[in-house]
Amino acid sequence: MKPIIKVALGAALASGFLLLQLLGSALPYTTAASTTSSSTITISPTAGIVGTTIVVSGKGYAPNTNMILQWSSDNVTWTLAGNPTETTGIDAVPVEWQLTTIQSNASGSFSVDITAPVDYGGAHTIQAYSTNGTALPGTDLFTVVPSFTISNSSGPAGAPITIFAKGLGITDYAANYQVSWDNNYVGDMTAVTTHGEANATIYAIGSLGKHYIDIYEGYPGAAYLNPAQHPSDAIWYPPYIPYQTTYTITSEPFSQVSTSSAGGFSLILSLLALALVVSAFALTPIMAFHKRKNDGDNFFKSALGKIGALVVIIALLIAATGVVVIVHNHSPATNSSVASYVPVATAVIPTITVPQTNATSGPRIFVNPNVATVGETVNVTGYGFAPNSNLPVSWSTRVGSNLNGYNIVNSVMRNVTSSASGSFTFTMQVPSDLEGDHFISVENLTLNSNATLYIQRDATISPTEGPAGTEITIQLLGTGWDYNTNIVVIDYDNSYVGFACGFASQGNITVTIPAVGAPGLHTIDLYPSIYLGPIQPGQVMVYRYGIMTPYDQPEQVPSFHFSFLITSNTTSSSSSSSTLIAFAPAILSFSSIGGGIYFLATQTPASFRKFTN
Repeated sequence: MKPIIKVALGAALASGFLLLQLLGSALPYTTAASTTSSSTITISPTAGIVGTTIVVSGKGYAPNTNMILQWSSDNVTWTLAGNPTETTGIDAVPVEWQLTTIQSNASGSFSVDITAPVDYGGAHTIQAYSTNGTALPGTDLFTVVPSFTISNSSGPAGAPITIFAKGLGITDYAANYQVSWDNNYVGDMTAVTTHGEANATIYAIGSLGKHYIDIYEGYPGAAYLNPAQHPSDAIWYPPYIPYQTTYTITSEPFSQVSTSSAGGFSLILSLLALALVVSAFALTPIMAFHKRKNDGDNFFKSALGKIGALVVIIALLIAATGVVVIVHNHSPATNSSVASYVPVATAVIPTITVPQTNATSGPRIFVNPNVATVGETVNVTGYGFAPNSNLPVSWSTRVGSNLNGYNIVNSVMRNVTSSASGSFTFTMQVPSDLEGDHFISVENLTLNSNATLYIQRDATISPTEGPAGTEITIQLLGTGWDYNTNIVVIDYDNSYVGFACGFASQGNITVTIPAVGAPGLHTIDLYPSIYLGPIQPGQVMVYRYGIMTPYDQPEQVPSFHFSFLITSNTTSSSSSSSTLIAFAPAILSFSSIGGGIYFLATQTPASFRKFTN
């Protein structure tokens, strides 16, 4: 080949290679994971609440490359251990969430807007990944700050107020948030198993006007009121400013019949009638004096008699009207002090999943429903047993102590006879027993063949209205045996009262508290709680205080809300005096009628003799 041709061919090949490189840079984006060690990500802002718009910028990445932008988080659960079962801590397993896909430009840069997702409070890493899952250099941190809102800011007494929370944490001083109403402690909110998002409902209570809701972090008990002066950033994390807001009570939620106004009107009538009768009697000495002085009848004396009789007749009419008012006021149709009060009884009941037998052959038992309260009727069905056999059906419960632990004990609750096909069925009422799993079995069936019935706690109060001082009986049936289920916390008017335990009474808790406060609506709330657990820092939460987020309670225990109406300030000790006051108008009215009739019988004939001649 001639040299000139070689030179030309070499130039052509070089030009072609250069052309291919230029064309390659203009081809569509590739999925190459290559990047430089100097690649960086920056975000703005670096902290905010859930829903904040975050501008994420990156540079130094491979040009024209598809990537995935990811967010670091955790899958979190309560850790349970021991006999009795106790909550020993919080288990967090790191995970990565995909935020969005991105594409670098020809210079290896990108910029994208993202929204801070619902997640735990604290720092979260934002990082780019190649499409094959390889983490690329360059990260930045966004700190989710806790935030709270309420569903409404005004309404009647007794109205529900839902507190919505996002960005709650899972570290020592950030897993529990203490709620107060008018500086009274209500309970604490958690969101350990719900990715930092929670809601809790309280109820407006108190006099008309403005009331105050405050939420603080708190560990290992009450609210910490000055977190801005905390001792260490390492434990007070995420950063948190106490949430404070107000709620205005605008009215009472029921209409009240004013029996007192009718009673007051009848009292006025009876007093007026009595005063008129007394004034008529006061005229009689004057009439007697004029009779002696003039020794006979005259117009002045006769006028006094006429006036006296007229006054008495008017008094009798007024007294009779008062009697009619009294009778109407105390008739059955109007005797009630409250016209439209309807007691409130609501519950927040978490969903319980109960493992059931998976056997498809051989002896096996099923129960439906498999979650029930004490006294509820359930159906029990068995299959695969010997035909026409007498079968003892057993019920399991737990016995023991906190010191020695608990054991499952079975006892025969009934005998059934299987059919010719080896099956049986019966209905039963759930016995009063401990909260949690109970096995319905025949002889020594395996765990897979037993029916499992979960007893869920239930609650009632009685009565639901009465005067101040009324004894209110609170009863729970089906409270549990372990540290997570064996107590209940009681609030009165959004204020912590104390706790009660039900293991020694086989799940039955009965508490009596007095109705206190002004006439009107009052509230009783029953919250789940944890009786005891590890006391060293870094483990768990607040003990023997109400958990306002029952779906995040380690063993999913319901909460209950009730209303009570105080009808008056009268207590049983003053009932006799109140009865006497109630009958005062009647006594005065009948005294006026009796006095008026006596006056007319003794004075009127002489006074009116002049006018009848």
